[in-house]
Amino acid sequence: MANRLIKIAAAVVVTIAAISLLLDRFAGVREDMSPPPLESLEIAGGGAIDYRDSFDGLTLSYRHWPAKAPLRGAIALFHGGGGHSGQPTFSYFIEYFRQRGFAVFGLDQRGHGYSDGIRYHIESMETLRRDMFDFVDFVRSQPGHDSLPVIGVGQSMGGLFLLDFAIHHPDALEGAVVTAPGLDPHGIPQAVQTATRFGNVVAPRWHFRIPALDYDGLTRDKTEIERVAADTLSKLVGTPRTIVNILDTVERVNQRAGELTTPLHMAHGEVDVFAAVEGTERFFAKVPEGDKELIVYPDAYHQLYLDIIKDEFFANVERWIDRQLGDRFVQSGDDIE
Repeated sequence: MANRLIKIAAAVVVTIAAISLLLDRFAGVREDMSPPPLESLEIAGGGAIDYRDSFDGLTLSYRHWPAKAPLRGAIALFHGGGGHSGQPTFSYFIEYFRQRGFAVFGLDQRGHGYSDGIRYHIESMETLRRDMFDFVDFVRSQPGHDSLPVIGVGQSMGGLFLLDFAIHHPDALEGAVVTAPGLDPHGIPQAVQTATRFGNVVAPRWHFRIPALDYDGLTRDKTEIERVAADTLSKLVGTPRTIVNILDTVERVNQRAGELTTPLHMAHGEVDVFAAVEGTERFFAKVPEGDKELIVYPDAYHQLYLDIIKDEFFANVERWIDRQLGDRFVQSGDDIE
């Protein structure tokens, strides 16, 4: 009996290995996924890149944009799927808040931007949350920031991960601004979810190209489409484990919405074709009453940061942040350009 079980286990291992090799040979992404030269990119707001060590020895890249007015606080920026902290998406947002006394710090998730790690791969959410926690702690450690608030800002997948982070670390941030987080559990067809979970067993780190998205669905401002498309550091590439981690996080965040106590501002475009607004509305309804706000922008698309209502969106975020700050935080002369 024992020998038979050993043979079955060996057969399973060999089969999984064979499937993994076949997927990589015939269906995997073949292009070089190494980051392009820095000088070839348009970086949002011209932010300088720097590096710091992760808790487990990787080198993670980040960007820092100093405030352009007396310092009132810091913004910790978390990018979306396949993106990076300096993508053109954030250029207007960064400049708007720098002019109003906020230093902005953007983290490149491991495997994204110029950070070390398997490209466009999320091995575990525990590791990702630890990176986010350490980054927020790093922001607070900067000169002049020890007594000032840190507001987390997350777009799309970055918004989903920011919600997950805030649920696990309720005292880490003075507030969270989340846009288009993709909280609808039915956003990915069940057949695709099943196939991805199988892929997570047989070839968890196999890279595949996510079906091309229509850039026209990102923003109604067509002048911005070309800038987004030209960003060669952002790629629609993933792995089965990455997708499974996203699916599990959507489920967990929806289940634990009642535990969220961090002050929350959510915003979503009404006709977002990438992340259904209904998922955000259902989640928001489950968040406990308190300092929370949801604004749905009529006829707006996925990237509010680039949409034709971006100035209205920025002003609403500023108003909400001002409400969080009140007169509790003193202004500082440090970290000003």
